[in-house]
Amino acid sequence: KNRFIAAGTFSKLLSLPPKNRFIAADFALKKSGGGAQTPYPMAVVAEEGARLWHRLEGLASAFPLPKANFMCHIETLRTNHTARDAMSITLWAAVLRELAQPVLYPGVLAGYSFRLERLEEGGYMLAVSGYNDKLKPYLEALMQVIATYHGGKASDFSEEEREAMESAFGKQKERLVLALRNKHFSDAYRQAYEYSRWLLEANAWTTAQAIAALEALTISDFLSVGDPANQKARAECLAHGNLDAADARTLLSAVRAALPSAVLTAPQAQAMRAKVGQVPIGTWVSQLENENPEDGNSAIEVQMQGGSMYRDPEMDAVVTLLASAMREPAFDELRTKQQLGYAVFAFKRVILGAAALSVIVQSPRARVGEDGAVLLLDRVDAFLLDFATHLENLSQAELEEYRQAAVSTLLKRPQDLSTLSEQYWAEITSKQFKFDRNAHTAALISAVTHTALRGAFSSLVLDPRSARRLTTLLSPPPAEWPAVLAPAHVLGKQQVSFFFW
Repeated sequence: KNRFIAAGTFSKLLSLPPKNRFIAADFALKKSGGGAQTPYPMAVVAEEGARLWHRLEGLASAFPLPKANFMCHIETLRTNHTARDAMSITLWAAVLRELAQPVLYPGVLAGYSFRLERLEEGGYMLAVSGYNDKLKPYLEALMQVIATYHGGKASDFSEEEREAMESAFGKQKERLVLALRNKHFSDAYRQAYEYSRWLLEANAWTTAQAIAALEALTISDFLSVGDPANQKARAECLAHGNLDAADARTLLSAVRAALPSAVLTAPQAQAMRAKVGQVPIGTWVSQLENENPEDGNSAIEVQMQGGSMYRDPEMDAVVTLLASAMREPAFDELRTKQQLGYAVFAFKRVILGAAALSVIVQSPRARVGEDGAVLLLDRVDAFLLDFATHLENLSQAELEEYRQAAVSTLLKRPQDLSTLSEQYWAEITSKQFKFDRNAHTAALISAVTHTALRGAFSSLVLDPRSARRLTTLLSPPPAEWPAVLAPAHVLGKQQVSFFFW
């Protein structure tokens, strides 16, 4: 460099970038500190305001890599009670993601990533991933951004901070409103799917409600999201990867140090839980118009609700097996043979712990008017009756084949550390902490008998004394519905009972 300057060929405007403080230097793999490595995460901190789950994936693990994931659910008491609360936290997280980008971009270049988003379970999630060596400073950089805008008033910020905040607020608000308006252009089957989710989640909001709430938000609302005077919170965290328990505790300390001392004080009993609706016994229907005027497709979702996958694991195992068994026959009959449309799915659907059998079809053949609605409904009903006959005549060899297919899917080894972390994280955010759920469900599936399978299908689908069936029908406008979809009843949200599942 000095030779170039002396020769007059090096511009003083050119310079090397500053040293990237996030580049990892220590790639050593950690060993379990005495005793066998734990097969699942263990709670290493459990106190008022915080709980930390930890599992080492070091030298003697399936993923011997010098990397780790740290996830933290900041549970609050208000962020899903209303559409305004939900959109406030959604916008707050989006603004902070933009403000954090310049600070955390060197970490991205060094192999790190971060997440900050609202959770349906209540509150928000923050997460960092990458090499364990510099994970703590990377987390501290994210927490510094969060701490800067966690509560306070506009007058508390410098002119530069205020301008950056106002700019990000305006851009992200506009982006979120546009994304919500673009939902009108979603595929027909996605509109039906989202509607049934709205119907069965206590704290879910229509697109119109969400847009109205977003458009009313101000900078003051943004700042109030993190104000400890408005909400207490608690942290439920997971440290997973090439981290020992001491490393994990330092990451939790970084979170606690950045947030106001009054925030992480809520006991576990006060943490918000999400309620999900139970479909009343009977055959129910919801009728919708396709919101995309240029889409001529109709769609149907037939959802046959079982129960809580948490409180009734035997029921969940049978629903899992039925969904696995139905997948290919549904596609073969409704897509390949009848050619109703390209989008045909049969699967187990879970809404906040409520497990159901679900069949979805999107079709260009079922168009405007009475015939369109009846066509899809009749075709799915006919398939379900044929599948019941198939189950009646199922051989032991076929049953074993279905069981093996379902079990192999559940026991499939995660392909990377992040996939395994997400499995653990699902148990933490649902407050179930059954980290061996897949293995337990697989064992239950292996014990399902032919009689039990047929009985469960009859109870879920055919028997009017027990079936909880919700059919969501969507047609292009102007939709003309049959006067009576006997014996179905039109289901509104006010008729749904909501519980903690």
